[in-house]
Amino acid sequence: MGFFTLLLALNLLSVKAYAEAEYWFASIKVVTVIIFLSVGALMITGMIGGHAAGLHNWTLGDPASGTHAPFVGGWTAVLMVFLVAGFSFQGTEGVGLAAAETADPGRNVPKAIRTVFWRILLFYVGSIFVVGTLISYTNPNLLHGDESHVALSPFTMVFQELPRFGYYAANMMNAVILSAVLSCGNSSMYVASRMLHAMAHSRKAPKFLGTLNRRGVPARALLFTGLVSALAFFSSLVGDQKIYQLFYNASGLSGFVIWLGIAICHLRFRRAWVAQGRRLEDLKFRSRLYPYGPWLAVILFLFVLFGANIGVFQTPVFSWFDFVTSYLMIPAVAACYLGHELWNKARLVGLLECNFYPDPADPQ
Repeated sequence: MGFFTLLLALNLLSVKAYAEAEYWFASIKVVTVIIFLSVGALMITGMIGGHAAGLHNWTLGDPASGTHAPFVGGWTAVLMVFLVAGFSFQGTEGVGLAAAETADPGRNVPKAIRTVFWRILLFYVGSIFVVGTLISYTNPNLLHGDESHVALSPFTMVFQELPRFGYYAANMMNAVILSAVLSCGNSSMYVASRMLHAMAHSRKAPKFLGTLNRRGVPARALLFTGLVSALAFFSSLVGDQKIYQLFYNASGLSGFVIWLGIAICHLRFRRAWVAQGRRLEDLKFRSRLYPYGPWLAVILFLFVLFGANIGVFQTPVFSWFDFVTSYLMIPAVAACYLGHELWNKARLVGLLECNFYPDPADPQ
């Protein structure tokens, strides 16, 4: 609760206070991940510990006997990994929301977007490669039967293998993980409050959430965000992890719904831009894989939304609670969208009618 209050206070103070805090949180993560990748590479090659510590993970089964390791979880587990990975990646779209409060967004936002791919490749994929190589999926310190009994972080487990300094490195890694959680909470408060503020101005949220205080912070939207976020503290205390499961599924699936909307908007944006006789060269940022990238994203997101929780149909005893918590977000989002369209008697805006410059005073 103390850390939660600290993050709320930083966001209420000013945009600069949020940005400075996020800069230091992010710097800690970046430096630690670089050290983690370097140490992991040395451990994999045997330069630390005296042997190739994790290469046994690449030997599936016993070649001499002709046996093979089982496909643990099957394709259902693969689909579930998509959902978990998407939950971890959520927030990358925040760079677009930050454009409104960024100095020289025409230059800085495209620059930030272009670095996202390389950061994901280095920090996410690189870290997962190190962990997957050094830590066996059967290690008892990962999971003891279910998600409610997580013993150790795999990042901490890798540092524990360091000779002489393993204990201290593992404890330092736990502190860094805490800073990463704070960074996640900090950025989530920023993004959610700005979305509420924008929705209030477009009549999609209560009007009182659209005001700014004298420091330019949407304080009411931020406090409302904090109020909803505080409900997460009850997730581990109420309902034997059922509330946690409900929040987890809602958060994970809502992220894919948002990304699906972004992909569709990207497709329509480019089509409308060309339809109105504009040149692609005039865009500040152009996706290199258009239109294949957005269409692939649409297909994958739909695949995950409907297939990631298919395991609820494969259990010996069907659980209505698991079914509802796994798929509730899909009809809920559809109902909100259709309800908004009907209430406002909206219609699909034609490509030639799309307005690229809502502020007539700023046509550039």
